[in-house]
Amino acid sequence: MNAHDADTAAALVEPDVEVVFGPQAFVGRDAVRELAEQEHPELVFETLAIGFEAHPGGVDVAARRVQRWRQTGETAAEEELQARFSFGPDGLIRRVELG
Repeated sequence: MNAHDADTAAALVEPDVEVVFGPQAFVGRDAVRELAEQEHPELVFETLAIGFEAHPGGVDVAARRVQRWRQTGETAAEEELQARFSFGPDGLIRRVELG
């Protein structure tokens, strides 16, 4: 997602994957492609994993999202995120909940 590689992002998920951001849900590989291709005109976003905790069927990831001004490269904001990934029997991502 950091590289905005829509095809690779879509290849890692099940066809009917569900990506949940609070009250919003996006379903399917096309939705993942669209999310991967999004770019802000003034900011560059990078999400860095800082911790992992496995659970049956998935993994919880603690991450830091850094936003930098596109023009200067200076940090605009940083925030901590939590993501819960669930996997299907084929190892592809079935669901992602971001909070």
